[in-house]
Amino acid sequence: MSRQSTALRVLEVALLMGLFGDALLRSGRLGLNLFLWMGALIGGVFLLLRWSRRTDLKQTGLLFALALFGVIGIAWRASPTLKFLDVCSILFALALLVWYGRGRDVRVAGFIDYIGAILTAGLHSALGAVALLFYDIEWKRLLRSTRTRRLVSVTIGVMLAIPLLLVFGALLASADEIFASLLNGLFGYPSIDEIFAHVFFTLFLAWVVGGFLRAFLPDGAKRADLVNDALQLASRAVPKLSLGAIEIGIPLGLLNLLFLTFVIVQFRYLFGGAPLVEMTEGLTYAEYARRGFFELVAVAALALPLLLAAHWFIERSGERSAERIYRSLAGMQLCLLGIVMLSALKRMLLYTEVYGLTELRVYTTALMLWLASVFVWFAATVLRRRRSRFLRGAIALWFVMLIALHALNPSAFIVGVNVARAHRAPFDGAYLLSLGEDALPTLIRELPKLEETQRAIVAGKILALWEGKAKEREDLRNWTFAAWSAERAIRQREAQLLEWAASPHPSGGN
Repeated sequence: MSRQSTALRVLEVALLMGLFGDALLRSGRLGLNLFLWMGALIGGVFLLLRWSRRTDLKQTGLLFALALFGVIGIAWRASPTLKFLDVCSILFALALLVWYGRGRDVRVAGFIDYIGAILTAGLHSALGAVALLFYDIEWKRLLRSTRTRRLVSVTIGVMLAIPLLLVFGALLASADEIFASLLNGLFGYPSIDEIFAHVFFTLFLAWVVGGFLRAFLPDGAKRADLVNDALQLASRAVPKLSLGAIEIGIPLGLLNLLFLTFVIVQFRYLFGGAPLVEMTEGLTYAEYARRGFFELVAVAALALPLLLAAHWFIERSGERSAERIYRSLAGMQLCLLGIVMLSALKRMLLYTEVYGLTELRVYTTALMLWLASVFVWFAATVLRRRRSRFLRGAIALWFVMLIALHALNPSAFIVGVNVARAHRAPFDGAYLLSLGEDALPTLIRELPKLEETQRAIVAGKILALWEGKAKEREDLRNWTFAAWSAERAIRQREAQLLEWAASPHPSGGN
């Protein structure tokens, strides 16, 4: 069997072991699950040795027996110490199998050889997957066949779509309870934490097992330095990567379907506003606005690098049909994302009306507005074959947003909004004071609008806070325009602040 054929076998076994391990080993307790997984791993090693057409398998008998004893011991006893020793014996036996697989004679091995076997197995487990993917498998040769190329393209498209659907689907499900129940009813959709845990654990196991099993490829003894060489091969191979219409069309098309489903199913709910919140049993303002806003902004933020990466791969492929498909799917996705962002903005406006503003809400909203402007710029440049202009335009829009935020003074804006609604909702004076010197001039100016008790408490805290920073203000190196403005506002109305602070008020409060 050729090296490439065996490498593909190794890749298949590694992926299966990753999926099998995710299903078995994430329960937390080691027992029958580890017994079954280790048994499957040993079986994979044996099959690779047979597929490699090795005829000298007698030495492996004892090593397999040692590994199998450790596997049986895991399911036999519950002692953590015994389980640890069993796992160590299994790993040691497998390390010796790697040593043997690379042409060494286990029967005459000494202590240094055993140490070398362990280090070799560890090195291959950590880095061998790089050599497997970029050296042993000749992807160009594999893709020469039209049938194989299409099959691989579809497989790549599906593999790219799965994690994207899981991540975006989980975000949309987190943003909306009705959509979450729909997905749970159809697929039993997991949470974001569960998704990342499954994906990471599966890929981690597949990576380690793939590197470990690669040691059993034919002519392994002749390639002792291949792992290091493969790192250089990988770095040279990255610029040559490209994806065609199928590989890009499948994930983008499925994502558009997911976004479209979300918008259609939740259209009335997304734009229902306060009347819908009041009509829906068990639905609160917090659940409607706060829960969904940040998740929807995250969806928009993740979609931008995804669209850029897809366009980069399309450009590398040079396929005109792929570019046409991409422009259609990307344009549709931008429209759907626009609806999602409008819904997020309306949720935030509703939430602000009831609960007021915080820095997190202001800056996240600003980020979303920047993303909206960048999406428009994306459509005007990238989708019109002017990608070279996109980045500098996006950077310019970022600085426009930054200048606008400085001009707005978010802290002062938050004070104005929260004081304006203080008469109809709980007022958090301590939070407004925590916004710092940017907020103080506006807070002092707005104090007359507060109820007498609240005004007295806030005025007293302003004076105490400013007195505590007296030494800091004396050092000119600490000067800022915000501090100067706050000091001027306090000095101009110091007498009134003292009068307000001295007015009788309850000991408790903000």
